[in-house]
Amino acid sequence: MSSNEFRTHEKAIDYQLVNLGIPTDLDMALSDEVVYVHSYTREDGTKVRAHYRSKAGHITGAASNMSNNSEQPKMTFEEKTIDYLGRGASMLMPVAGANLQNARRDFEYAKKDVNAHIINSRTEIKNKGLNDLMDRVGIPRHSRGTIYDINSKRSKMLFNSPEIQNYISKNYSKLVDDRQKITADIEFKYNKIPTDNYLGIQNFKLYNPHITSDGYFIGTIIDYYDFTHREGNSPSVKLNNWGYSMQEKGLLENQFNIYQIKEKLW
Repeated sequence: MSSNEFRTHEKAIDYQLVNLGIPTDLDMALSDEVVYVHSYTREDGTKVRAHYRSKAGHITGAASNMSNNSEQPKMTFEEKTIDYLGRGASMLMPVAGANLQNARRDFEYAKKDVNAHIINSRTEIKNKGLNDLMDRVGIPRHSRGTIYDINSKRSKMLFNSPEIQNYISKNYSKLVDDRQKITADIEFKYNKIPTDNYLGIQNFKLYNPHITSDGYFIGTIIDYYDFTHREGNSPSVKLNNWGYSMQEKGLLENQFNIYQIKEKLW
C-alpha cells in the first residue's frame, strides 16, 4: 500500500485494528469472498507477492510492494487472443471448456449445469479418504472446486473414454472384489491431436473404483486444474504455458474437479 493510499484509508485501518483485528491467512483462505493470487512479475519487471483479492477484483491480502493495489495484471495481446479463441473452442470441448471457463470466469459453466455442484472450500468435503488423497495430491484445503454427480454429461463422457474402459477391462478381477480400496493413476492420452480429456484433465486419480454385485462400476475421478511451465513450441505446450501465465497473474483460479461415476456394466 502506498503512503497516499494509507492516508486515504487511515481511519478505516485504525478502526479494523482496534475493533476487528487483521485476518489471518487461515481466515482469508476459508473466506468465500476472496481468491488466492499467485506471485507474478509484471511486464515492467515489478515483482508482486502472492496475495488474496476479493472476487470483485480488489486486493485484500499482502502485496505491499505494489504501488497501486487496485491495478490488475494485464494480458499480452497473445494471451487475449488465446483467451478469446478458447472461449469459442470451449463449446466444442465439454470437459476442457468447462474447466477452463470455471477457472477463468468464476464457475461460469458450473453455474449453468444442474449436475455440477460448486464447492466453496475443500473443508466442505467430509469424506476422510477423499480428503487424505487430495492432501497427497497437493490440493490446498482452501481451494474451491466443482463436483459433477453421476448424472453429469461430463462424468458419463469420462466413463466412456478409452482410458477408463481399458482400465476396467484390465483390472476387472480386482474391481469386483470391493474389499480392496484402490486408487489408480490414469492419464488421458494425446492421440496425435489434443483431445478434450487431454486438454481438460490429462493426469488424474481414480479413487476407490469397484464393481458392485449388481453390475455397476463406481469410481471417483479427482483432478486439480493447475499448470507448470513447459519447454517447447508445440500448440499443446503453448496452450499449457498460456494457462501457466494466466495462473501466475491471478487471472485463472486453480480449482479441483471431482467426477462421480456410477454406470451399469451388465
